[in-house]
Amino acid sequence: MLLAATNDWFWNMQDSEWDFGVFSGIEGVEKPDPEIFKIAVKAAGNICPEQILHIGDNLRKDYQPARSLGMRALLIDRFSTPEAHTAKETGVPVVADLLEAQEYITSMEDQIAIS
Repeated sequence: MLLAATNDWFWNMQDSEWDFGVFSGIEGVEKPDPEIFKIAVKAAGNICPEQILHIGDNLRKDYQPARSLGMRALLIDRFSTPEAHTAKETGVPVVADLLEAQEYITSMEDQIAIS
């Protein structure tokens, strides 16, 4: 599994757990523009978007554009926002933090192993 960051800001990834990063300040395009997600797909080796899980904290900037390209997506709602609550009621997978995100990923891996 590759671990990547797609952000509207930049940080030094040297000595980090990330495999690569895609940053709007470098690419000249930012979320929610689908182009930044396409750049991330290319950086991941042009794997199928369906093989990617995008985790973000903004329905409009993260979840919706990722899903529009065929990626799996997960919304993190650290602050129990009404927007995320409404999204969850419509079927958007929502977790409270990165620990729950890890549980979600483990659950996905278990489902794939069973198939």
